[in-house]
Amino acid sequence: KSGTPTMGGVLIIAATGAWSYYQTNRQKMAEAANARFEAAVALANEGKAQDAAAAFDALAKDGPKGYATLARIRAAELREDRARALQELEAIAEDKNVDKLNQEVALLRAALIIIESGDRQKMERALGPMMTSNGAFRFSAQEWNGLDALANDDFEEAERDFNILLSDRDAPQSMRQRAAAYQGL
Repeated sequence: KSGTPTMGGVLIIAATGAWSYYQTNRQKMAEAANARFEAAVALANEGKAQDAAAAFDALAKDGPKGYATLARIRAAELREDRARALQELEAIAEDKNVDKLNQEVALLRAALIIIESGDRQKMERALGPMMTSNGAFRFSAQEWNGLDALANDDFEEAERDFNILLSDRDAPQSMRQRAAAYQGL
């Protein structure tokens, strides 16, 4: 009975078909989410912040996990109510369901809002963990903290931050050059 399919063969064919369907469906969902994300970006670039935020909010609710997180960050950035924007970004940074890299992106975006507010202590709390870690954005956090210290006439802290950047060989060369220029200020 060599021509009769075995149960194992049938299961392998069925599993292969199911996996192929799953992958195709997942790809289509990602492409659709990407199109929605790009459309929302276009709205933001056209100066239609409220429409863009609404589009990002919708994607955050029903999009695939990665797109949903990025949409949450972008929607928060577009809020006219800066206190609400900061609250949303901090919530993303603390969300255990969000990957570490996107948590740090949310923290950096929150830091931009904090810089606008001039709250030096809040800025140090937001960026502190990122400056001492080996995270992807540690150099940006160090630079922003130094700039915030400089803007608030905390010259000792600014010099400390810029010296750390200057002495770290892993810091990007352009950032080290800026740190040297900031020290001159």
